[in-house]
Amino acid sequence: MRHAVGYTIIAGNSVKKALMRYAMTGTLVAGLAMTSAPVSAATVCPAFGHDTDCGTILTISDTGLTIQTTGQGPYDGIDDTLVGVVNNSSQPVFALGLRSTNNIFGFDGDGVDTYGAPGNSADTTGYGGPSAAFANISTDTTTGTVNVASGVAAHGGMTYFSLENALSSAIACRDIVNNSVTHALANNATQISAAFTSQVSGLTIAQAAQDCGFKNFDWQQRISLLPPPSPFFAVGNPTALTAPPPFNDPPQGGYTYQNPPNNAFPFYYNLSTPATDPLSLAANETATTLSFFDAPADPCLPGPQSATVAAYADSVCGGMRAPAGSQLSFTTHLVGVLPNNGLLDLGVGFTWTDTYNGTSGGIAVTNGTHPVDPNSGTGGITVTNVQNTTNYQYQGFTVTSVNGVPANGTVGPSTTAAALPPANAAGWNNAPVTITLKATDNGSGLGVKSITYSSSGAQVIPSTVVTASTATVTITAEGVSTLSYFATDGGGDKEAVNSLTVKVDRTRPVVTFTGNRGSYTVDQVVSISCSASDPAGADGQPGSGIASTTCKDTNAPAYTFPVGTTTLSASATDVAGNVGNGSTSFAVNVSYASLCALGRQFVTNPGMATALCTLLNAAQLNEQLGVPQGKAAELGAYKHTVEAAQRSGMISGPQAAILLNLAGDL
Repeated sequence: MRHAVGYTIIAGNSVKKALMRYAMTGTLVAGLAMTSAPVSAATVCPAFGHDTDCGTILTISDTGLTIQTTGQGPYDGIDDTLVGVVNNSSQPVFALGLRSTNNIFGFDGDGVDTYGAPGNSADTTGYGGPSAAFANISTDTTTGTVNVASGVAAHGGMTYFSLENALSSAIACRDIVNNSVTHALANNATQISAAFTSQVSGLTIAQAAQDCGFKNFDWQQRISLLPPPSPFFAVGNPTALTAPPPFNDPPQGGYTYQNPPNNAFPFYYNLSTPATDPLSLAANETATTLSFFDAPADPCLPGPQSATVAAYADSVCGGMRAPAGSQLSFTTHLVGVLPNNGLLDLGVGFTWTDTYNGTSGGIAVTNGTHPVDPNSGTGGITVTNVQNTTNYQYQGFTVTSVNGVPANGTVGPSTTAAALPPANAAGWNNAPVTITLKATDNGSGLGVKSITYSSSGAQVIPSTVVTASTATVTITAEGVSTLSYFATDGGGDKEAVNSLTVKVDRTRPVVTFTGNRGSYTVDQVVSISCSASDPAGADGQPGSGIASTTCKDTNAPAYTFPVGTTTLSASATDVAGNVGNGSTSFAVNVSYASLCALGRQFVTNPGMATALCTLLNAAQLNEQLGVPQGKAAELGAYKHTVEAAQRSGMISGPQAAILLNLAGDL
């Protein structure tokens, strides 16, 4: 909900009390909405200056509010508008909150009173006519309150006043802007051009801008994808520019390769430099057409290049190239230039990619003015999307409140946040997350001016203002980050701050085995513990925690494992979906002494166990003396004795099988 514009009543206490009563209990402001409707102006505004009636009429009822522009031009013949008010509601109107993209309260001394209106003692501006005065004017003079101390009477009461700027065009801005931008590729798709021409025939750029509430038009270009290594640097910043996150093209301060740098930020073309500057707005605008041109060349992109460019690229790209398949991505939109040199993104334009890896003028460029160098590289431009229509509506001004109560239809802009990749069911990601913020104007008709975002927690991002209706933020830090964001419309109204929690864990769990002695004889016990942990990330932030693991402790006699090497393996998965693996290996060996010891563990008769050890010792001695026949004979006697012990019940069948099998490994 937008904040209501406050008001000041210049009247006695009885009037103040009446106003408060109507503001709190009346039905006057129920369902206020902006529409257009034919209303006769003949009895609302007298003729003044160049006008025979009102330029704009507000009609208020118990169920709504209409704004009609009559087509009358400025009454002073230049830039001032006569505004009539008709109150058909059941309650008097004491205060109207107004806002605009223009400085409608920037009074400069030629108000309607100077053209013969009677004026009133409460008004010191000369714009108030017979009963209006002005208060709570914003510093940029785009927002304020019109107070009528005596009230505009219910059931047909009328009054009039004047505002700065020509607000009463009969031409809708949408009719001017929709389907107005064309684009073309040239020079083997290495350069792109575009043009904006009003779709309303006969309008100049200046006239179209005035009818849309702007002082001019320009372009805004943002680079949403620029992979490293990058040859581009903003003036005053030693870190190479990469995207995401997106940045304006040109960046604030301009590029270091430009001489002088094009400090057009946040626009594409510079508003203040003369037409001799090829990157000035003046150089790219005629009376009826606004042009656009770019021919980016990034030699750090992959692909074949001329030998000269390859050598240059090695020097500016650190001897590397971007990965195969890399490209640059751009969004180019038509924008309105506000009276305070702010920007309003109309949303009309195109998105495109570029893979050209050559040079222009022997260097890497974007925000370019010349074609690329012939045969310096390969690749080209592809237009990926075209947006032909705008959501922006301009009605000169918008009514934000009546008698201090917000009017319906003046709900602030709203912003949606889409995260890619999306979080898993537990709310975690195991890769960097890119959030696209998209703001929508909810009926103000003034468009989205900007998106403001910041981040706290694991990743700290200071408050950042993007003068567009979309913004992209990438969260790379491990841990929990909170992204806060809100949009501001063309009238300066802000939505409530939204927040999005982003959880990132890119560190794999660790599987650890402890207690492994490495080598065991068959009479020993293998005791190895397995544990899984989710360590903190590189920046020290806690991990997401272990979700599952195959870890198991091992505690078993060595003879239960095969003679030779055994490997134990396990895995663990954390809540974010990262998988970690671990393993450990140990060897099991059989010797005459260890088999003797194992026999003593198995055989219940000590004498029989000793007899078996004696036979093993004899076999070992024959082996040491190099008498294989003697070793075989002794081991044969050992096996017969084990079988006899089993028949006598001195050892179980499975235990006897273990001893016989291990004897075969000696």
